[in-house]
Amino acid sequence: MIWLATLLIREKWRKLLVQYGWAGCVSLVFVVTALASMGAVGAARPPQGSSRITVSAVLGRVWLAWLMMGLFIGRDFTWHIRLEPLKAFPVSGFARLYLISFLLSFVSFPLCPILIVLEIVGLSRSGLSVVVWAQILIVFGLFTASVRSAVSIVRTGIYKSSALSLPLKLFLCAVISALTGCIVASFIWPETNLFLPGAQMARVLSGSGFIQPVLFLAGFVFLFSIADFVIQRAVTYSGMTAPSGHGSRTLSGGDLMLFHSSWPVPLWRISLLGWLRNRNSVLLLTWGGLYGFCWMYFSKETGALDFLMFSWMVQLFHGYLRGNLLGVDQAGAWLYYMFPVPVEKVIRAKNQTLSMLQGCMVFAVLLPGLLHPVRGMAISDWLYVVCYAYSSILLGEILGSFFSVRFPEPIERSSQFSGGTTPGALIVPVVQVAFALLFWLMMGLTRRYLSPAAFWLELIAVPAPLWLVRSFLLPNRIQKTMIDDRETILAKLSVFSS
Repeated sequence: MIWLATLLIREKWRKLLVQYGWAGCVSLVFVVTALASMGAVGAARPPQGSSRITVSAVLGRVWLAWLMMGLFIGRDFTWHIRLEPLKAFPVSGFARLYLISFLLSFVSFPLCPILIVLEIVGLSRSGLSVVVWAQILIVFGLFTASVRSAVSIVRTGIYKSSALSLPLKLFLCAVISALTGCIVASFIWPETNLFLPGAQMARVLSGSGFIQPVLFLAGFVFLFSIADFVIQRAVTYSGMTAPSGHGSRTLSGGDLMLFHSSWPVPLWRISLLGWLRNRNSVLLLTWGGLYGFCWMYFSKETGALDFLMFSWMVQLFHGYLRGNLLGVDQAGAWLYYMFPVPVEKVIRAKNQTLSMLQGCMVFAVLLPGLLHPVRGMAISDWLYVVCYAYSSILLGEILGSFFSVRFPEPIERSSQFSGGTTPGALIVPVVQVAFALLFWLMMGLTRRYLSPAAFWLELIAVPAPLWLVRSFLLPNRIQKTMIDDRETILAKLSVFSS
């Protein structure tokens, strides 16, 4: 078991070095450790009047938010190891494979800053007591294991339930139902919150006890780990190695986003599905949309400049993808030249679908203004904001197309930061910043010193040339560049290097 664990850790370390490099790893460790230590200073001095009930409520919500994050985006800060490939190693019994994956799940960098905060909080409150340090270490490990086991069970039920027999499916439904019932009951009857890990961890952090909370957490983790063990064993030996394995079907029956046989066009549909399959793209879309909507909805005083700046900000989230449209396909970019259409239409489709995602985020920013009136904003103000949003998206398509074919670099999908330092990823946001400032200054001066007719004319004059360049001048340029530099483009995208 030790040699297999060492092999897995060395492989994980090799991937980290490929993605970030030595300098990136060292700097990331230093920055995260410093930020965690600074955050612990405030956490070590809680507000006056805080009680165990308050801490219990906070940690209960933290546990639930941690669980929801793991369910929705597949990341719960732990290391999830695929067990199917490990069957090739000479390890007797599935229990050993599961035990290795369970123990190595804690060897995860995102868990380190959380642990640093908790340890500093515990040491500062106890006067540097080693006993309290050990207690917090134990309870944090059980708290994390409870989240990991629950996430593993639920995501297996969502994506791989077709690999289970009927009795195991019923067993899985019973476990998920019990977990859901406990969570729902904690909202309806707050006293039932004691049955969730957050309340038990709060007892340890507040000094109300140690033995009973640890025993409860250990029992919770043991039961869910046993359930996860049974389910993972069945999935691992079923021959199903992916959510779309043999015998599975999508809920849409394969007609996802297919409204008509000729619309949307295949390239557009393929490009959109490609962005939706990219985890970072979907995460940025979700975060940008929710953050922009919530901020603008709950802000009491908002104006045209606030909507304009948020429309600018949400477009920066996909900036590194906009400036490197070919990067996500890596060595598969050769397929662009095999479609029976001009190759520039591939870039156009990828641009348009990414613009649709950015348009969704912009709409989420503007939606609060439709749900409740904004004082002081007239129709001209809304057209002013919409004009900027549309013009900036057009500008992003022009810049993205140019830099994508001139400076293509492969993007590693499993890395959150891969592709963030390409020329396009750096220049496109800078130009967007300059355009936002220029647009705001130009429109402000026009409204202040010129007639209303000049303002309305300017609303048309800004996006019109961008639309003409995007629609008529850019396609020929992109087509010529992709044909002339075909060997260079494919060579750059064929090998991942960092």
